[in-house]
Amino acid sequence: VINRLPSYIKDLSNESITEVFKKINKEIYSSSKMDSNMSGTTVVSLILTPNNITCINLGDSRAALFRYENGLYYCRNLSRDHKPNEPDESRRITNNGGRVKKCYDEEHKKFIGPDRVWMKNKEEPGLAMTRSLGDKIAHSIGVSDEPEFKTFPYDGTERYIIIASDGLWEYV
Repeated sequence: VINRLPSYIKDLSNESITEVFKKINKEIYSSSKMDSNMSGTTVVSLILTPNNITCINLGDSRAALFRYENGLYYCRNLSRDHKPNEPDESRRITNNGGRVKKCYDEEHKKFIGPDRVWMKNKEEPGLAMTRSLGDKIAHSIGVSDEPEFKTFPYDGTERYIIIASDGLWEYV
């Protein structure tokens, strides 16, 4: 289903792309090939024009731009991780009946790991991001399928773009 995302985009307006994300999410929900109750994906994409880079982001994958200047490389994040510890993201979850908290380690009697999204009265789904495609249970408590758009100027000093999942950014 997600592979069809580019073919659905008719124009590059934020509204059109947002509607495509919502359409894909509905297709994921109705697919008989996968159980999307607690399974989903992130999306990070770029639109490059001669003068700008627009990042379209949903979840905790990330795009970063590296430029070379005066013998040094500089990094600029093009996307924001949609994590439960972000105030606006946390507020959306709690306003929709969810909870934001860390996992509790019974053995050591302490909270561990990152903040996660939980149902009000259940210890699920435990999702460590606040926007995704799929994850139907998490969406019922405020996880969103609405992408975030950020546009940056492009001036030719840029050398590399890295687009990767949270596994690269958090552990490498």
